[in-house]
Amino acid sequence: MVVRARLLIAATAVLGGVWLLGGGWRFDRSLAWWSFTVSVLMPFVVAIGLLALGWWAMRRSAFSAAFDVRDGAFVAPPAALQVAALTSGALALLTSAAGSTLRDLTEGNSDDVVFAIVTLVVLVPVVVLVALMVLASFRDRARIELRPDGVGLFERLGTHVVPWEAIAVGPYPHVRPGWAVNRIGLARSDLVRRRGAARLRPKARDVSLPQMVATHPAFIAAAINHYLFYPQYRTAIGTPQEYERLCRALTSPEAS
Repeated sequence: MVVRARLLIAATAVLGGVWLLGGGWRFDRSLAWWSFTVSVLMPFVVAIGLLALGWWAMRRSAFSAAFDVRDGAFVAPPAALQVAALTSGALALLTSAAGSTLRDLTEGNSDDVVFAIVTLVVLVPVVVLVALMVLASFRDRARIELRPDGVGLFERLGTHVVPWEAIAVGPYPHVRPGWAVNRIGLARSDLVRRRGAARLRPKARDVSLPQMVATHPAFIAAAINHYLFYPQYRTAIGTPQEYERLCRALTSPEAS
């Protein structure tokens, strides 16, 4: 699944590059309707389809109640299909906007050229943002890690590393409806290590759990709360034996 997801992102980038470099954004309004459709509407159709695929993949209740045990941590890995769909959608939209801007610069009147220049200036930070999204997607950045020293929340554009001692309230252990996001309340926000976009809220009293992971959110919340209630087990996090014990504890009748 991970390989196919990365191939989807790579294919979108290659097709977008070929479309731009090959001048597919050029069209003549006097040409046949199919030429107009392929040159202008196709990138929007691709973007809408990929975003729809991402929406389907966000049905988190279908994800498994399991972690990967690796690198001394329990890891909720990225939902590869969801991440790839959203990243590819962003690439397709960027390609379409770039093609429209190039068309206005080369074929438009003076008003179109002015608008194209403004659009080009706006697109520069967008290009950087999408490039960071692509890089993060290939590096499996959208994940959650439970470690002996705390919880790592890795978003595509930012990271929170939350020590257990910094947590005031764990996430609510149920799937919330709609777009509601599980959060961890902080008692010591000064202990949280932040990178990237996470630095924009240095004094926040809570942090959100990444949503684009392939593990059931209720299972993640229950595991975090388990180690808040039973700190004596934290030092063994990341071992197969502790993972077996955790699964038994979370699936026992007393945990329900």
